[in-house]
Amino acid sequence: MSVMSPARTRATQINLTDVATADRDQFLNLMDQADQTISVPEILLLHSDAADAIGLQLPARGEIAVCSCGCNCLIVFDADQAHTFNDGYGETTQCPDCADDHRGRDAE
Repeated sequence: MSVMSPARTRATQINLTDVATADRDQFLNLMDQADQTISVPEILLLHSDAADAIGLQLPARGEIAVCSCGCNCLIVFDADQAHTFNDGYGETTQCPDCADDHRGRDAE
């Protein structure tokens, strides 16, 4: 009889302030690299590596985002769950909690 241990589950959202500095730096470096490329396969690979660096469960579509609204919560989450808006300076991304608490609006 074989015994299988339960699979480890990873968080689907992580606050970057709770991540060790070296892991956070590696994550940010990988995300910066992803921002600099237009190759979708490369972006997805970099997002996968970034998620692994901080122990985040990679979402089904494979794209992650960091909340960048004014509250600076620094939550990393599934990009498909993002609320985005143009604050007058460029696109801003909100995590689901921030979008519920203080939804950003496009600049007028």
